[in-house]
Amino acid sequence: WLNKARESYKLAGYRAAEILGVEPPQGSTFLFLDVSKKIDERGVFGFLEDCLEDGLILAPGPSFGVGFESYIRLCFTSAPPDRVEKAAQLLAQRL
Repeated sequence: WLNKARESYKLAGYRAAEILGVEPPQGSTFLFLDVSKKIDERGVFGFLEDCLEDGLILAPGPSFGVGFESYIRLCFTSAPPDRVEKAAQLLAQRL
């Protein structure tokens, strides 16, 4: 089970990165994305609220430390790979 799950989520991460046009993950379980070009006066939390309207739940970068005010995190092991792919497609539309 572990080997199958590892491979499945690895492919999910690579596929999400491909859809979003970013570098593939290097052994992690998430993609950390700079969305500064899409942030308005509400900041990253306003962007995340807009993502909620699309059915996307993403983590805010500021919760991971100083210097990540314009970042969001997409965890590609938090849902089945087909749902992660759909989420990446929705996020790509917003970006």
